[in-house]
Amino acid sequence: MAVPVSAKAEHRVTRELIAAGADGPMTAQPLDGLSFARGRALHRLVRAGVVREAQGGRYWLDGAAYERWRAARVQRVMWVLVMMGVLFVVLIVLRMMGR
Repeated sequence: MAVPVSAKAEHRVTRELIAAGADGPMTAQPLDGLSFARGRALHRLVRAGVVREAQGGRYWLDGAAYERWRAARVQRVMWVLVMMGVLFVVLIVLRMMGR
């Protein structure tokens, strides 16, 4: 399954902060030279409260907010898959009824 560019960019931003150990204001790291997609991903993550901005343009990952955000994303994906499955079954039943 193809992963949207935005999801990949969000993943890369969060992984970079995790790898840098940026888990609080004292360990916040700068995220310089981000691509357009990663810059937008950072903005979305900050707006969602997953990434926090410290002084001097440095960022850190809020672990609890990140886990809630990931769980909500997984739940949304699961609902989409369930709905696709239901649609698939309905289409099969309709096709069988048409014969």
